[in-house]
Amino acid sequence: GKRNGVGWRDGCAVCPVYQSVETEYRKLREGVTLTDCSHFGHFRLEGPDALRLIDRLSFADPQRLAADRLLPSYALHEDGSLFFEMLVADAGDSYRLIPEGIDPLEVAALLHRVAASRSFEVAIVDETQTRSFIGLNGPYAWELLKDVIGPGVIGLRSLESLSGNQLDGILFALHRVDKAGEYGYLLQVDSDYLTALWQQLLQVGQRFDIEPVGYEAWDLCKLENRLTNIHREARLANHVLELNTRVLARRDRREYLGRGAVETTLAEGVKRRLVGMVLEEERA
Repeated sequence: GKRNGVGWRDGCAVCPVYQSVETEYRKLREGVTLTDCSHFGHFRLEGPDALRLIDRLSFADPQRLAADRLLPSYALHEDGSLFFEMLVADAGDSYRLIPEGIDPLEVAALLHRVAASRSFEVAIVDETQTRSFIGLNGPYAWELLKDVIGPGVIGLRSLESLSGNQLDGILFALHRVDKAGEYGYLLQVDSDYLTALWQQLLQVGQRFDIEPVGYEAWDLCKLENRLTNIHREARLANHVLELNTRVLARRDRREYLGRGAVETTLAEGVKRRLVGMVLEEERA
């Protein structure tokens, strides 16, 4: 389209707009869309202390995370501000960390630094260059997936994962994240097959008038669903407690990065809080 160009997210070149934000927003709300999410990082943690390492990093408590479930969380700076957003997954034989809002190289450095400081027995495998993600969103996204992998997708609840899927011989894992609203999925695929899967989804989705959309329209849908945008308002916050998020954290947990600042702020009171948005007349 006329505005088709390159934007940068988390050290990766991705498309912000393919046609127009208005057109793509409407498609997200009424149809089926694809979004390039290759800026997400991907780490596999293995070993006896893998969960302890995640517990040390994660604002949300990962101890009760069940297999094939996703935990939305944040990593904090010591002052309580947001370092990055992440999804944590229990893959059975390992744990998966999917960060957003930061260059994955910084995540790798943090993981190794914390593991070394605590003498954790854990193997940290950075799969960012070998695993990629495609966002599939819209009210009819589930129907397209039903055509691809069968009716089992109907029972996939929010923050659940389903592995071992394939389209035309291309294997992919499916994560339901609902970031843009109901029926929002992340498809995880080997990077060598990313383009092929994208093209196959466009082909299969023709009867749904599927179209690619950039991250600007996706951001608008996050805002409407009161999901914190790590690239925008979250970066303006001085503290995680200033934000309305859908992340739950237990206060009786042992230490995690930023816990001291969180407890201090809870004791002293939060000085400001993001509760909504007002459009000023003639300035919107």
